[in-house]
Amino acid sequence: VLIKMGKILRNTIRVTDMVGRWGGEEFCIIMPRTSAINAMPLLQRIQRNISEYDFGIAGEVTCSFGLYSTDNKSVSKQKLINRADSALYEAKNKGKNRICVYKSEEDK
Repeated sequence: VLIKMGKILRNTIRVTDMVGRWGGEEFCIIMPRTSAINAMPLLQRIQRNISEYDFGIAGEVTCSFGLYSTDNKSVSKQKLINRADSALYEAKNKGKNRICVYKSEEDK
């Protein structure tokens, strides 16, 4: 399932984006110069492509996303990852097939 999921991700993202397996059942998508508003349709398309794909297993395969976007060039890589991970944790806690966006006061 993870190999097929990776192929779906690679076939769905834009040429400017990067995707890789982050660990366990998690993937990381880096979308340079992309606002949260512009990222949402791509993430929704990925969800749709995954839900429509026949993985050949019993049960439904879904995906949740934690999204963090900022124009603040001084935000460290670790902070970017932590904030996206925090949003992903929220998405997983709310149920399957969710997209949650991390929002912080310092990014406004």
